[in-house]
Amino acid sequence: MQCITLVLRKIKNVAEWNAFKDAACRTDPFHLRTAIISTRVYVALLSISVIIIATFTFLDSQAQVNTIRNPSQATYEALFDKNATSLSCPCRRATVPYGNFTWTIVDYHPVCSSVFVSDDWINDLFSPDVGSFYQGDFRSSASNLFQVLASFCSHAKRSVHDALADFHSEILLTTDVLSSDSLKDKVKAKSDFVQKSGSLMSTQVYACVNH
Repeated sequence: MQCITLVLRKIKNVAEWNAFKDAACRTDPFHLRTAIISTRVYVALLSISVIIIATFTFLDSQAQVNTIRNPSQATYEALFDKNATSLSCPCRRATVPYGNFTWTIVDYHPVCSSVFVSDDWINDLFSPDVGSFYQGDFRSSASNLFQVLASFCSHAKRSVHDALADFHSEILLTTDVLSSDSLKDKVKAKSDFVQKSGSLMSTQVYACVNH
């Protein structure tokens, strides 16, 4: 009997537990009742929050991890479209030169591959009697002009060749496989930089020729 009484007393204490005790609770029954109800609401919300957190933690720990070894590019792209946030595909090598997976086609101005920049053409234009031509005669400066044009074409080809060599030796650094769009963006950004560098060198040479 005493055991039952003790249990009932504990239940009553829990039911009347007040976590917001203050001086008003001792003198105002309404304030005391409000504080007890607030305590019950607080405990209920706290219990619900703990249950929700525990449930999500349990479900997260039960998440399955599927491993696909050596996936093809098509398989990776399909998985990336479905699981972009959770997909992880580490690379065997974190670094790879751009020249290993890119190729470049360069188009030069037709004049740079024409007969007008050949040694035979320039030599044919040279005349030992060049000093006897008047200043407005094209023959008096033709050989020199085409020599300058040939030098400009040669410099342009050499600049592009050096820029491409630098580009192909540049290292792509990534620890995870990149999507096609990400890889294209990186290659485009690097190639744009190479093109601007080549254009800048050609412009500087052209400026020197003009002066």
